[in-house]
Amino acid sequence: MERRLSKKNLHEDFEPAKAGNTQGNRTNIYSDYQEISPWNAKYIQEYKAVDKPFYRYIMGTMSDFHHYLQKFPITLVFFAFFRSCGMFYGISNPFVGLCSLAAALCDTWYNFVFLCWSVIWSMIWCFYLRIPRELILNGLYPSQGIILGYAMYVTYGGNPHPQMLMQLVALIPLLFFNIVFFEALCSVFVKKLNVTPMMISGLTLGMCWHLAIQKSYSFHTNAVIPSLVHPLTDDATSNITFRGRDWFDISAVEFGTEIGYGVAMLQFSTSIWSAIPISIGLASASPIMLITTWCGSFVGISTVAFLRPKWDMVTLRLGLYGINASITSNVLVGNFFLLNFASVVLGIMAVMTSMMLNMAIQSFCQPFGINWFAYPATIVCIICYMTAGSFPSLIPVNLVDLTVPEDHLRRYYLSKLVIKQFHMSTSLAEYKDLSPQKLQSIEKSMLPVLMCAYAKNGNSKSIKKLLEYGASPNSSDYDGRCPLHIAAAEASWM
Repeated sequence: MERRLSKKNLHEDFEPAKAGNTQGNRTNIYSDYQEISPWNAKYIQEYKAVDKPFYRYIMGTMSDFHHYLQKFPITLVFFAFFRSCGMFYGISNPFVGLCSLAAALCDTWYNFVFLCWSVIWSMIWCFYLRIPRELILNGLYPSQGIILGYAMYVTYGGNPHPQMLMQLVALIPLLFFNIVFFEALCSVFVKKLNVTPMMISGLTLGMCWHLAIQKSYSFHTNAVIPSLVHPLTDDATSNITFRGRDWFDISAVEFGTEIGYGVAMLQFSTSIWSAIPISIGLASASPIMLITTWCGSFVGISTVAFLRPKWDMVTLRLGLYGINASITSNVLVGNFFLLNFASVVLGIMAVMTSMMLNMAIQSFCQPFGINWFAYPATIVCIICYMTAGSFPSLIPVNLVDLTVPEDHLRRYYLSKLVIKQFHMSTSLAEYKDLSPQKLQSIEKSMLPVLMCAYAKNGNSKSIKKLLEYGASPNSSDYDGRCPLHIAAAEASWM
């Protein structure tokens, strides 16, 4: 399968699935067939429904639920709001979005207001600009406005009347241009470089906003010394009692608390309680992403401890180290690259690099009163993804196939199993340069032949093994016959 993603692939619209289309193809096999890839607008056309245990319906991207709601457009748009909130963590899952809203409320209601306002107006502008429908409903485009909304949130001075209302009004045209900017970036990054622009549009406009309000008499700013959520007032620092202590003098509990704050910073929250709903959401959708997020925060805080010999909680929490560390690990390990030893090593090195880059950007931006947000993590992740295919040990995941790490692993090992079942050479089966896309192409070509052959010979054990790896029971040969058709015609299955 060709790895390059074209503009046509990204923006190819589709007709929503008709009600009941999949009912005739439903099976009682416990098998995931297709997760939602935010970059693939043709997902609905490729969807095939399968029966699963209840808990599997909220894992991954909740693709079955998304397909079912195609019959209810208003409800579908309503849940697209939650998917957009979830996409801020990189998962198109409405339950993750609900947990994101809970994490915002654990901080302040202002956090919650800016989050909701950003997503709602981003969705409105997306529909107005006629962005392909599925790219709105899976949350990809509306989620781009969240980082811009938080850019205004961190400069919020604490007086809701009138500054907060003025900021919310000013956010509306900026969100419009943010969608336009993101679309322009996709034309370059996706079509030319075959990488995602991540949050560059929102981050850039957010930094421009911070510079603009330096000359404004209407908006007050607290960004001269960059602050998250609250300015450096008594209220914001009343619970911060450790300044200038040596790292070796702190307890394990204090160190663990800072790791938790790093995860909470994903929601731009200064409350450690926000880490709880964030963790619940990630655990329900992708346990691998939960682990990589917490491990990234751990590696990031440890790196800062090595580079900064003194324990300064104000600098640590407000220096955006946690959010950059968590994003870098979350994105690279299992998402951009298949989870293996090489991608874990890459993730650790990338987190350390993003911490050093964070300090460098901080030194440049702080005198100008600019908040750099997640720019270090974005730069590091894009650079790493641009090396896709250069290192045999690192197996990249194609942009249109990005779902969740568990799905990447399952599809990869299913394809490898197909190769093994055909008794191909060991060198081919072990060749690390076979990307998931190439293996998927092999799978689509050979799996139907393999399944039908096993059905004809009554080899139920081999069929069961393939199904356990996620093979579709609806695979059909050149004649359109599924394994069930052949099995029904063979006496060996009676």
